[in-house]
Amino acid sequence: MALPPSQQKRDQLQKSERDQQILDLRMRGMAYRDIARVMRGRGYRVNKSNVGNIINARLDELREKGSETAANIREMEVRRLDAQLASLWNKALGDPANDVGPDLAAHDRLLRLADRRAKLLGLDAPTKTAATDPTGEKPAMGVTTFDLGALSTEELETLARLQQKAAASPIQTRQGEGVGDGEDDSEN
Repeated sequence: MALPPSQQKRDQLQKSERDQQILDLRMRGMAYRDIARVMRGRGYRVNKSNVGNIINARLDELREKGSETAANIREMEVRRLDAQLASLWNKALGDPANDVGPDLAAHDRLLRLADRRAKLLGLDAPTKTAATDPTGEKPAMGVTTFDLGALSTEELETLARLQQKAAASPIQTRQGEGVGDGEDDSEN
């Protein structure tokens, strides 16, 4: 026998509220086991497995609606970091009025959280990961790596001859004059 429409709406609302509470607890970083314990304390009949299924289903719904984008996840993480920063701020700085000095461990944690927040928001300058010339546009000379084991003996001998020839050649400056070619490099 089907439930009356008013009871169905009430049940659906309770389920939706339960699911949102579970998702909120997960957003706070709680483990499934802990979420299940909290929800049982609130009168819901759930276990760790139910919690995982509810979270996955809820996230799938959000993805289908298009609201679980990378920007939304980033925003959620930024809010978490902001809450953590706020909770540590006064502890890190201390309270001179009450003769409480700064807590250096909290200060270090603040710096780590601020660093993570800056990376998440792309506030830091990009980190150079490849060896390049000073402009950052061209690969640096002499930094090419390759597997010498893949070369034949003949190719290795050719490479050695080219290396010797390059070592014996004068280095060219930007103006095209040779450096170390025996000519006087001093200005006239």
